[in-house]
Amino acid sequence: MKLLQLKPKLAAVFLYRQKVEFYFKNGKQPITLTIPESALSDLEVKNKKELEELIKAFITDNKIVETEFVLLLTDEVSLLKDISIETSTDFSKEKSEFLESVPFEYFRYRTYQFPKLSRIIAVNRDFYETLIAIFEQLGLSILSVSPLSALSFWATGIAVDSKLVRVIFKKVVLLKQNDLLFEEKASTFRPQQENFWVKNKRLVGMLGVFGLLLALLGVVLVAQFKPTAQKVVTVTAEIPAVQLPPPSGKLPATLVASPSAEFLATLSAQVLNGSHVAGQADAVKKQLLDIGVKNVETGNSAVTNTNRTLVIYQKSLPQTVLEKILEAVGKVTAKPSAQQTDSASFDIVITTGSAK
Repeated sequence: MKLLQLKPKLAAVFLYRQKVEFYFKNGKQPITLTIPESALSDLEVKNKKELEELIKAFITDNKIVETEFVLLLTDEVSLLKDISIETSTDFSKEKSEFLESVPFEYFRYRTYQFPKLSRIIAVNRDFYETLIAIFEQLGLSILSVSPLSALSFWATGIAVDSKLVRVIFKKVVLLKQNDLLFEEKASTFRPQQENFWVKNKRLVGMLGVFGLLLALLGVVLVAQFKPTAQKVVTVTAEIPAVQLPPPSGKLPATLVASPSAEFLATLSAQVLNGSHVAGQADAVKKQLLDIGVKNVETGNSAVTNTNRTLVIYQKSLPQTVLEKILEAVGKVTAKPSAQQTDSASFDIVITTGSAK
């Protein structure tokens, strides 16, 4: 006798900033898992082991077995940027600036097309990948990972309730098409690496000039001190003056002992307000101007209401300069963190978080 094989149950899981909600197709009441800040804070996994044990215990205690899940990312755990198809003049630049402002070290993004705009959605990988790994360890499967903001039938302000969940269960095929892991599977943002010799053309030129001068000086010294039976003749040579190009802010720390006013004046900086604190970007700009950074632009970050202040800087920026920048920013915001990049429109990009 052939045994009847039952289909797995279907459930929708909604990820919030500090909780996870489970809705089941069989009519079972939704259940909620609250996540403490010791395990997850500011959308970053702080204690992976604690988070894993918490989720495993929750699934075991609630007897969740033989279930397939669709994972929905709410606006609380995703960052988005809308770029108008009609008015945007440089889509690539706007997209790059948004991705540079995302305050996560490892994240995944995808661009979704709507009738009049392109929507870029970025998500911290640690959170949802940890959740997926735990589900798979327990024999549960994930059908799709979809941001709510990517779904055409959902809009900001629509409540997450049983009515919305019934629509979602009817749209599983659409969810798979809008899967964050589909299409742009390897789109974890990584700055483009540049060839060292191309990137440091001025430095290479300066080193060449120094080498030429040292060789000429060596010839002069040999000619002056070489013993001879004849009358000693002092040979002098006038070393031609060489006009060196001005520093571009790209010299390595070994050639810059301390930041001079001339060096700081060559830097370009962008300050983006990532908090709800009015005038915070201007306050940081004033601190940068006070230490000698002359070229400073301000604006609002696509990422708002973040507690973390992030300073993204060119990898070749001297350590002494970086420390001076962090000290200046720290006078306005909570202690900033720093992250290197090899590709940016500015020498320094600062996204402000909570006030000091």
